[in-house]
Amino acid sequence: MHKKESSCKCKKEGKVTCDDRANKTFGSAVKAELLQQKEVKIEELTNDLKRVQAEFENYQKRVENDFIARETRIRSNLLGEMISILDALNEGIKHEKDNKGLTQVKEVLVKFLHNNGVEKMTKKASDQFDHNEMECMMQGKEEKKEDGEVLEVLQKGYFINDKVLRFAKVKVNKL
Repeated sequence: MHKKESSCKCKKEGKVTCDDRANKTFGSAVKAELLQQKEVKIEELTNDLKRVQAEFENYQKRVENDFIARETRIRSNLLGEMISILDALNEGIKHEKDNKGLTQVKEVLVKFLHNNGVEKMTKKASDQFDHNEMECMMQGKEEKKEDGEVLEVLQKGYFINDKVLRFAKVKVNKL
């Protein structure tokens, strides 16, 4: 830069002045700095967007899983209540002389339960007690039987899609 603008040869010759060169150099440094700041900001915003998108996808999965779990719980509760009705029908059939009507209702109910994934457990006396599928209601003592052997099935158990819907209630041998 010159001390006096009038003495600058650049201006007299119609060229870019020394001052213009200095401003241009300074301006490009500022522009580069601003560009770099904008790129950093774009990267930050992009990362924020990716994080929010991932959080939203996780939220959607969580809501879907909660919905499925709630539906399964409600369905299991309803089918569990239907098993109580089946128990009552079985008792009615035992005590009724002409049980044709009750038997038909029972068959419809058993088919409905089966179609909804409910299966009866095949637990019987002489099986070993399994706390994952049975509930010990009583204990007996029979020397001829093994310790932990089921002496009697008091109430049938049921599965729903390979999960216990109702535990079998049993009497177990305890030596």
